[in-house]
Amino acid sequence: MINFSKRKTKLDDVVGIDFGASGIKIVHLKRVEKNIKLLGAAVLPPVTLPAMGSVTGPTMADLLVLDKALRGKYAAIATSSNDAIVKLAAVPGGAEKASELSFQNFQELLGVKDESDYRIGFEVVNNKSGRGEAQMLVAAIPEVQVKWLCRQFPVGIPAPASVEVSGLAVMSSFLQGPGRETGEDGVIVVDFGAEISTLVAFHKGAMVLLRQFGIGTRTILKRIQESFGVDESTATEILENGTVDASQAFSLALEQFARQLVIARDFVERRQNCKVARLYVSGGGVSLKEWQAMIRNAVGLEPEPWDPLAGVDIMPGMVPESVMAMKSRFAAAMGAALSALSGGNAS
Repeated sequence: MINFSKRKTKLDDVVGIDFGASGIKIVHLKRVEKNIKLLGAAVLPPVTLPAMGSVTGPTMADLLVLDKALRGKYAAIATSSNDAIVKLAAVPGGAEKASELSFQNFQELLGVKDESDYRIGFEVVNNKSGRGEAQMLVAAIPEVQVKWLCRQFPVGIPAPASVEVSGLAVMSSFLQGPGRETGEDGVIVVDFGAEISTLVAFHKGAMVLLRQFGIGTRTILKRIQESFGVDESTATEILENGTVDASQAFSLALEQFARQLVIARDFVERRQNCKVARLYVSGGGVSLKEWQAMIRNAVGLEPEPWDPLAGVDIMPGMVPESVMAMKSRFAAAMGAALSALSGGNAS
């Protein structure tokens, strides 16, 4: 969903690579006739993206070296950059009018002063002809970061084919999975990452609301450290193993997020004249019981983790058990790869 490549042809051998704050998530997909096979998956240590305005490229030590099982012909890249910008905007006049917008229009919409600083992409995601408007998704990633990510693979394979925002890649994966059967009701999808969380609402398969927050598992870790006066290692143990009751720390850390979740549900139900019936979750926060309880208490919906690896043939012995135990973290990598396999858009 909105990759920054002009490529429209379908690829058949792709490695999806999600450069996230908590780690690099990788999946290797190959299309064989009508089936998609998962040939490998892994999580590698995270890397730090260059800052805005930087001109430094990756050093030899920075280059991403992939095992043979992960080395597809092409790389579909996703990034959870804190500098990326995403917006969902209503464009009067429908899709036809939206197609006439210039890059200057998108710069103004995103608040970007210099086009050369960002790689900008856009896509009509919902053409509401009845209201005479189209919902347009617009995204921008700093140009220096796009180039840095592509230069991770300077020689041989995989060859970079696309770059997109991780939170949007998650939605591509969702639409290829449970999003295919959302029916007439509204649904909310939340991807809870390490530093950034993405909230998207769909109605009849079309995106109708998008929010991103600088809130994630690291927000909770910081609050636990402050509440209990412990170091990061101890806070991580409390977070993952529940050795201490940290419910109050969770509540304080996620109060704003819970409020926005309620606002999002109410907005969609009024705006679309529908009922939000289901709420899907993905990302590293899925296993946290306190986070799921917060969602349940806020909106009265049971959070439903979904498996981004469902729907593909997993080759025996190719994916470690440790990876299978944290499948929800691979939604962005899967979304990027599926989008490349489908010719540019998985939605």
